Amino acid sequence: MEERVKKEIMSVVQRALQEPTCIHINLHQDVNESTRFMLYENWTDREDFENVQMKSPHLQDYLKRCKEFLTDLPQLTLWEMHSQNDGKASKASYINIEQGSTGEIVRI
Repeated sequence: MEERVKKEIMSVVQRALQEPTCIHINLHQDVNESTRFMLYENWTDREDFENVQMKSPHLQDYLKRCKEFLTDLPQLTLWEMHSQNDGKASKASYINIEQGSTGEIVRI
């Protein structure tokens, strides 16, 4: 199941990385609970992220498919970046939490 979850997430990540407002996206897997995943995303434009990217057909299709391999929809929290490590300015940062197939919920 974990491989399917990774494959599904990466299909969305690959599409998002092509968007001009996407700085980067990193997929993480919990080293102690391999059914838990996290996406760390940086976007240059919060309005574009919320009103275009989150409503895109490929993401909406993914969210519908989640019911097949997740016990709950992914949780999304928004964070603002206050440090800059790679020389790129980021107006908005987003962390998509808990893609886990066990249904356990992580709160940060």
